[in-house]
Amino acid sequence: MGCAAKVGLDDAISLLERAQSRGIDVPLADYQARSQLIYQYTAAYRHYCWKVESIIESLDRFVAKEPLRRVHECTFGILALESEPSDPRL
Repeated sequence: MGCAAKVGLDDAISLLERAQSRGIDVPLADYQARSQLIYQYTAAYRHYCWKVESIIESLDRFVAKEPLRRVHECTFGILALESEPSDPRL
């Protein structure tokens, strides 16, 4: 979630910066603030992620009818692996 949003926003911010450098009035500060919020969201949910080897582990747990929280542990672990590293000070 956070990773996909960050990629899209980074592209938008880059384009807005180019437009602003040409003298066009753009809502650059709004997009930069949104980018910061997404970074904070990603850092926050990282604390709820556990180390997993692959999404297959999540599927194995699902097929074995383990509690959904155990299945979701793997899912959030995969999301953490795919997202940017967080600032350890957060």
